[in-house]
Amino acid sequence: MKLERINLIRKKFEELTMYIKFKNNLKLKLQQKDLLKIDLLNVQYLVLKGNNSILIKKSMAFRTNWKEITDTSSQLFHFKWRHISSGRDFCNLNKSLADTQILNHFEYHPVISNKLNLFLNVMKLCEVNKIKIK
Repeated sequence: MKLERINLIRKKFEELTMYIKFKNNLKLKLQQKDLLKIDLLNVQYLVLKGNNSILIKKSMAFRTNWKEITDTSSQLFHFKWRHISSGRDFCNLNKSLADTQILNHFEYHPVISNKLNLFLNVMKLCEVNKIKIK
């Protein structure tokens, strides 16, 4: 009788433990989802001066739910446009907004966006994989 009661208590304890783990996991997933949500009525962008910046600003003006910010040092943006990528600190985007921040350049893009670099990298790829180009 005592053994049955101990087994029943053990079983209930295991069920409770599993329930708590499930609940905590669900809570964590909901918190992560909340971080990814973007308030579509309060989306902010920053356009820095440079080649085509006026065109970009005019294009962004058509997006009525997007608000331009002028503080160039601000890390609280969803889209940041800059005519060059040098000086960008890709590693230190705002960690809380990292999933919702967009830049118009990506890290190490000259490897493929520069014609000479693209050619050299394709040639290197062909050499490594022993591919002959006619």
